[in-house]
Amino acid sequence: MEAKDLDINNKDHHVQIADVLDEYTKKSPRVNTPLLFLIKILGSGDLFRTKLIAYMRPMLIKGVVSLINGMKWIYKDTTKSAILTEVLTSMCANMEKEMALFPEDEEEQDPTVQMWLYTFLAQHKLRLAKTEEALAHIEKAISHTPTVVELYLIKAKILQ
Repeated sequence: MEAKDLDINNKDHHVQIADVLDEYTKKSPRVNTPLLFLIKILGSGDLFRTKLIAYMRPMLIKGVVSLINGMKWIYKDTTKSAILTEVLTSMCANMEKEMALFPEDEEEQDPTVQMWLYTFLAQHKLRLAKTEEALAHIEKAISHTPTVVELYLIKAKILQ
């Protein structure tokens, strides 16, 4: 089946659309646009959660500062933003315990991943208008690595 035969508004087609986009992702693994498109159209089920993690994981590890700002569309759907909260919180808790994003991960992550998780949680909480929680997370990030200038910019935005 080709993508042109699928309707993005038809929920029955979402699994097939995911398959088509997975093919594109396999052909060009560094391109994250197919994943981003897929998580935008998916409902808030298990497939959404799986693809959200697949999209976020490499950006978290690299410390892409614009990750949360690039997903501001997610805040229009409270269920999707709740899933994002749960994913970020569980990753952060697991990093604190085992230095891995998920319990099943065998590879330890660099300590800077923890700092970026705190930062992304702060940005996420700010978008949810939970400024006290946002401030607490950015303070954790700053105490973890006080030499990253972006952290102070985010803190200023929270305080503003």
